[in-house]
Amino acid sequence: MISELTRIGISETATSPVVTASLDERLIDVVRKMGERKFRRVPVLDSSSNVAGVLTATKANALLLRVAERELRGGTAKVSETLEQPVQKFLSYDFSKVSEDEDLLMAVRIMFRKASGYVLVFNGRGDLTGIVTERDVTRKIASLMTGDRVYFHMSRELILMPVHSKVIDVQRRMVDRGIRRIPIEEDGKPVGIVSETAILKHYSSLEHAERIREKGARLLEEETVDSLMYPRILKVFPEATLEYAADVMEKNLAGAVLIYDGERPIGILTERDLLRAAAGVYARL
Repeated sequence: MISELTRIGISETATSPVVTASLDERLIDVVRKMGERKFRRVPVLDSSSNVAGVLTATKANALLLRVAERELRGGTAKVSETLEQPVQKFLSYDFSKVSEDEDLLMAVRIMFRKASGYVLVFNGRGDLTGIVTERDVTRKIASLMTGDRVYFHMSRELILMPVHSKVIDVQRRMVDRGIRRIPIEEDGKPVGIVSETAILKHYSSLEHAERIREKGARLLEEETVDSLMYPRILKVFPEATLEYAADVMEKNLAGAVLIYDGERPIGILTERDLLRAAAGVYARL
């Protein structure tokens, strides 16, 4: 698979043109853009159209949780006010870059060495021309993942939460454990998955924004996560190939599948796991 990745150009894989934001856009508007389009990263440009930084779903999720917890403790920080602030205050500045002349393997290696799920693509003039994400890589290399079994690459620590969990509790678990999606269970069985982008979409919806202005962070302790989850579980068995699992994810536009041993979930395979397999990280990085 590694040699195949060197034959695939960045330009063949990158999403282009890139959806961007400007420094003076409000955080809520950029978060809304991410939630509606199911993007996890949005490059933010300065007045000269240079990339000033990137807003990521992970950072936005952690930020809003931190502000909500301060508000609940009686602090002066307010979730509603934070959402109205310019996005430039909340950017990640250590973003990864790659030339559009490089091959896909270079992007994959950079993403893993930087522990990042994306890399920005620039041309020789320094212009932003695309973005390569874990999902882009997964879609491109699905047909190359022959032979390897899901069992050897899945994440075995499976964290589930009850269907009536509070939104803020699910958000807190994501941030504490450094994960981007949590399966939701009812009567001992997974019934859906909640992702970071689903939470961000909820935060930024017009209806929710109005309610959080009225009730503040207390609203997050009242709302349950069942209305935010994707109500479908994609199942794959341990003996399935990575090619099959990647194909299931691609066809369903999903970032993960649950791995079942009979009727019992034993793990989860995510885009990050597939990227790790593609990079040959166990033996080569």
